[in-house]
Amino acid sequence: IDELRSEGFDVIILDAGNLLFKKENIGPGTPIEIAKSTAEIIVSGFNEIGCDAFSPGSKDFAGGLTFMQKMQSVADFPFISANIKDIDGNRIFDPYVIIDSDGISIGVVGLASPFNHSEVFVQNPIEALSEIVNEIDAQVDIIVLLFDSDEKDLIELHASLYPIDLIVRSKAKKQSSDGG
Repeated sequence: IDELRSEGFDVIILDAGNLLFKKENIGPGTPIEIAKSTAEIIVSGFNEIGCDAFSPGSKDFAGGLTFMQKMQSVADFPFISANIKDIDGNRIFDPYVIIDSDGISIGVVGLASPFNHSEVFVQNPIEALSEIVNEIDAQVDIIVLLFDSDEKDLIELHASLYPIDLIVRSKAKKQSSDGG
């Protein structure tokens, strides 16, 4: 990455979620402190490579909301989500970030399909996107969606015809047919 950057290439590093933990719950056989230590190493590594945006997914909350907020505070990159909120319905993260890359304005939006967690409320992702898509579309040249999505929400997103230029998805069980 440093080599590409030193040669004048703009490199954008994004993550669509499920980065910090392997499962939605830290279960028997995995000591919580080891799992959290691993998550801290991952954030440190992303700080080193220069991550531009991270949209948390369902597995990223395995260590709890307080731990997630601790990871956000030590990260040198933004955590974004338009639809993950606290239990009172307040946004925990900014819904999007705008990145300028070689004169091109890129809006990066974070979303997650609904998941159960006692400390967060996950708004319907398509509804959350409808609240901000016009706002961001007016400000940028390209919209990238980081989406920890299930198939149902992805199908609904495609049917919505929102002006999304690229979807980076986590939680996929199959590779795209075109390799992209």
